[in-house]
Amino acid sequence: MATMGQVSYVGFKNLATSREYTFRVTQVDGTSNDFMFAVSNDAFLTHHVRYQDAAEICFLKLQRAVIASDPALPAARQDVTEQDFEAYRLAHQGRVAGRRL
Repeated sequence: MATMGQVSYVGFKNLATSREYTFRVTQVDGTSNDFMFAVSNDAFLTHHVRYQDAAEICFLKLQRAVIASDPALPAARQDVTEQDFEAYRLAHQGRVAGRRL
């Protein structure tokens, strides 16, 4: 799975202890795989992550997982960690809200 093909955001589910985001990767040959990423409710409540950023953080984690697992598939379900939040924060440091380039 060297390339990701087309990635579609399927949606999220609120679970007892997390919010689970689902993405579908469809390859050129038409095969598809679903990947789920769990963000703990505590991460939202303690302001480690904003609700509006969570789907993008999960998408970026999917990208990294695909690259790291090449040529195999990454795990179908993964937890989003504090390291993932920190990587996102570092990548977005210095951006001004509402500013477009």
